[in-house]
Amino acid sequence: MEAAKALNLSFNHVCTAGKEMGTDTPNYKYHTSLDSILPESDVILTDSLPVTCLTQEYLGAYQITLERMRCAKPEALLNPCPPFFRNEEVSEDAIASPYFAGFGFKKSLIYLQQAILIYCLSH
Repeated sequence: MEAAKALNLSFNHVCTAGKEMGTDTPNYKYHTSLDSILPESDVILTDSLPVTCLTQEYLGAYQITLERMRCAKPEALLNPCPPFFRNEEVSEDAIASPYFAGFGFKKSLIYLQQAILIYCLSH
């Protein structure tokens, strides 16, 4: 949420009710419906799920699948935050798809974080 504000990005946070990170701003919007926000999404990020979310109901509503990725923008990128688990927050078919950023992304993560810090400190 803070990075979206600093970099003037649109961050759409999607999860169950009551888990919002703050109030809506021009850079941060909270949603409970994944399917409604996917058509305007360029990058899909995920986080590991706590055990309490590993239910059929939760996964049915929030798991990133290949079918759901096809609803995002045509050049959308799937970038699950490591560690991620197949068939939990991200389905096997989504990981095997061209949408998946790949495992090499993690190697570049430190450089990306440093670039963000440099950008933020210089503005």
